[in-house]
Amino acid sequence: MNKDNDLTLEIRPTRRRVLRWGAVSAPALAAFTGCGAIGQTPAPVAVPVSITYVSHLAETHPEGKAYMDLLGAFNRSNQEKITVNLEEARAAVGYDKMLTLSAAGTPADFARIDSTRSASLFVPGATVDMEAVLKKEKDWVTQKADMFPGHLENQMWGSKLMSVATYQAVQGMVYSPKLLARAGVAVPKQGWTWTDFRDSAQKAAKMPETSGLSFRWIMHHLLQWAGSIGASYVSADKRKMTVNSPELLEATEFVLGLIKAGITSSTENGELFRKGADEAVFEQNGPFRMPTYRLAGITDFGVIHHPVHPTKKVIAGYADGSEMVIFKGISTERQTAAGRLVLYMNSPEAQAKACIAATMIPVSKAAANSKELQDHLKTDQQHKAFVDVALQGRSARFPSLPSYQKIVNETITPGLAEIFGQKISVRDGLTSIQQRTQVLLDDDLKTMQ
Repeated sequence: MNKDNDLTLEIRPTRRRVLRWGAVSAPALAAFTGCGAIGQTPAPVAVPVSITYVSHLAETHPEGKAYMDLLGAFNRSNQEKITVNLEEARAAVGYDKMLTLSAAGTPADFARIDSTRSASLFVPGATVDMEAVLKKEKDWVTQKADMFPGHLENQMWGSKLMSVATYQAVQGMVYSPKLLARAGVAVPKQGWTWTDFRDSAQKAAKMPETSGLSFRWIMHHLLQWAGSIGASYVSADKRKMTVNSPELLEATEFVLGLIKAGITSSTENGELFRKGADEAVFEQNGPFRMPTYRLAGITDFGVIHHPVHPTKKVIAGYADGSEMVIFKGISTERQTAAGRLVLYMNSPEAQAKACIAATMIPVSKAAANSKELQDHLKTDQQHKAFVDVALQGRSARFPSLPSYQKIVNETITPGLAEIFGQKISVRDGLTSIQQRTQVLLDDDLKTMQ
């Protein structure tokens, strides 16, 4: 997804200033000032150490820039003799290059990656078990306990933690108040259901040249409907695909019903809000798209959680996001230093600043409730609505699997396109997807330790 934004992040995290920001936990203060928890100062690194950071997003990308600014702030403020080399992160570094550098024995020390790609680096042996590095740090226990459910679980492979989340991109339902008013339909309220959505979208879609639902990222959007029943594509232990479960069957039939009723298209009809708010009444999307809307002059839009199932009523939103990994093949001192940086980037204050700069969502309750983020959200109700989704609900996130690209991009997405294009029945289509993805998952499981 192209998450467009261009905001400047400025951080001067002195101990005095952090204390002025409001109630801050000792571990959070430690992560931001480079010191240990109050009264529990950890031993600094024995000698000065320089570690190299890379990212799959360039400095020109809003998220890439937010991370560069945070790490630059660390360089200016930390008291642990740690310096982060940022030069190699100014341009994007692809996953294939990360693997090549690792195989050559010349990896970077740590990296920012997409949440779906943790396994593609960990299983080939390029990255470390994060728990093995971070368990030595007192702050890790506090940070881990405070994270929203799903983030750690989705990044586990067997008993190993492949990566650590630093923020997420929860999706909800974006809507046009103007088009709803023109159609004589009330704006959605908290707790609205599939039925409420279908009735509102159907009435509004009767207007000329208007789509009831802008449809993009087929796999992710169906996962949101399934998530509102409490279902997913993969079992909790990651050993069984559940694409043809009764819940997925119901969700797929519902979306197909929207297509047959003319509420949405049978194909991915793009993100219509980006073209003009008069073209779509509803759109499943995330906070990363808000700057794009605003730059196009589209400011009159509302945001609410995805409609809930009429009886199950689970608030859920698909969430990919940002993860931090540490590479193998580096010295113990550099791994330890990189671990300190991961804790810094996962701290409530760092998350809050990144989320403000790149209109994203934190991964922990302390970050979501931090004074700085909450003060910002008072000035941006649209961003606040997405943060509220994270606080209210559960992530319908797809776990990071070694064969994620083959399972999702080459199997689930084209299989669902055939179903929604009415080339195959829902039941037969889901059964076919189930069989093919289970073969891929079975191969993945052979690598689980």
